[in-house]
Amino acid sequence: MKKLFTTALCLLLALSLFACKSTPSAVGLSAAQLRALAEEEVQYAGTTGTMYDIYRFNSLQDIAIFDETALIIYAEVVNAEVIGDFSERGISTDNYPRARTTVSTIASMKGGAAVGDTFVINEWSGDEYVFGGIPFMTVGNRYILFLSQDFDGLRGIIGAFGRFIEKQGYMFQQTAEEWRIPTYSPLTTEQFIAQVSTYVN
Repeated sequence: MKKLFTTALCLLLALSLFACKSTPSAVGLSAAQLRALAEEEVQYAGTTGTMYDIYRFNSLQDIAIFDETALIIYAEVVNAEVIGDFSERGISTDNYPRARTTVSTIASMKGGAAVGDTFVINEWSGDEYVFGGIPFMTVGNRYILFLSQDFDGLRGIIGAFGRFIEKQGYMFQQTAEEWRIPTYSPLTTEQFIAQVSTYVN
């Protein structure tokens, strides 16, 4: 009887440890901390100025299966620069500032990218922010990106919805409040990748 009790106690302890590792507390953030971080990433103001603004996505599934979403990757920024100059643009968009960000793939959910594959992302930009008021992607940060098909070696982010930044092991949508996906709550990186993968596979 004592042996049975000891076995049951060990099993209960093991299940408790597994549950702890599988919940948000494993990353060390409370619900209040998650809300605060999420709010930081949807405070950006302004319209995005992209062709994808005509679409409204209500869930991760909607944007994952969207026809124009050709590639979904978890990636790290390895280079970031801004090309063009406001003073030169005149009436043409040829020299309008553009953020050109190179990312290296860590994992792919859609589009078949291999680990280490690099992509150059083009975003129309202002002096400090890309259109939509969100900040430039920065070297060393990791994101999950919903990207368009390739156009002359460049990819675009799908509207105001397709950029999620990793902070303390969680993915936060980086957008203006008006473009927040209403049903999305922060997921761990692993949960996000697993969930999106089920939508497209």
